[in-house]
Amino acid sequence: MTTSHVIARRRRVRGFSLIESMFAMVIFAFIMAIAAWAIVDSARMGNATYASVTNETSTRQQLDKFIADAHASSSVLATYTTGGTTYTSSTTGTLILKAPSYDSSGSIISNSYDYIVYHLVGNAAPYTLNRLVVTTAGSRPACSDTTIATNVNAATFVCLVDQTMTGDGNSKNFDLNSAVYGSGSTLVQGATRNGDAVSLGTGTAQVQFLAPTVAKPLGQLAFGVAPISGATIDALYSVNPSLAANQPNITAVNLDLKVQTTNAGLGGSAVQSDEITGRTNLHNH
Repeated sequence: MTTSHVIARRRRVRGFSLIESMFAMVIFAFIMAIAAWAIVDSARMGNATYASVTNETSTRQQLDKFIADAHASSSVLATYTTGGTTYTSSTTGTLILKAPSYDSSGSIISNSYDYIVYHLVGNAAPYTLNRLVVTTAGSRPACSDTTIATNVNAATFVCLVDQTMTGDGNSKNFDLNSAVYGSGSTLVQGATRNGDAVSLGTGTAQVQFLAPTVAKPLGQLAFGVAPISGATIDALYSVNPSLAANQPNITAVNLDLKVQTTNAGLGGSAVQSDEITGRTNLHNH
C-alpha cells in the first residue's frame, strides 16, 4: 500500500470537527427548546380550557338557583332589614325577592312570605355573590348569608315591567305606570301593537318612551300614529328597583353574571371570563 493510499484512507474515517459538533448541538438545543415550549403551552392551554369549563359550569349552576328563586317570588322589594342590616335593591349588585311561604305539603300559606336577598360583597372586583334566605317556620329552607359565586366582576339585576294598554283610535300617548330606568345593558325598551313589534323612534310608524314631566311623572309611551280602537298595546321596559312605587308592577327580572377566573398554569397564566344571562317571570306573572 502506497503512502498516498494511507493518507486517503485516514481522511475517509476521520470524525466531525469541533465546529461541526458545536453547530449540531446548537440545532439540537433549538429543536428541543421548541418542543419543550409546545409541551408547556399545550399543558397551559389544557389547564385554561378545564378552568373555563369548570368556571362556566359553576356560574350556570348559580344562575339556575337565582332563576328558581325569582320564579317562585311574587315581587321585588325596594328595601328589607334583617339582623340589623338593611338591604336596598339596585341594578348594580343587590336584589330583594319576596316569595310566598308554603307548608310541608307544598301549599302556599296565606299572607305569609319568605325573603331572598342576592347581593355582592366587597369594595371592588372581584366580588363574591351572596344569597340570604329568611323564612317563615315550615316554609322553604332558610339560608344564612352564604357565598354562592366567587371572582365576580359584576352582577347586574334588571327589573322589568310588562304593561298592557288598549288603543281607542284617537290617543297617541299612553301613560306608563312606572318610570323607565337604566342605561346601556340595564336599559330595556320595547313595544308591540296587536302582537307585532313596533320600532323605536319618532317616525309615524314608530313609538318612543317619553321622559317624565310634571304633568306625567312616570312618562308616556308615544306612537307616531294613534293605534286603532281595540288594539292591544304591550310595553316592556326596565325600571328602578329601589323605588317602592315600582314594586307592584315588576313582572320579570334579568341577572347578568360576569365571573372571571385566573388559571396559573404551566408557562404562565390565563384568564377566563364567563358572562351568563338569565331571565324569568315572577310568580303569577
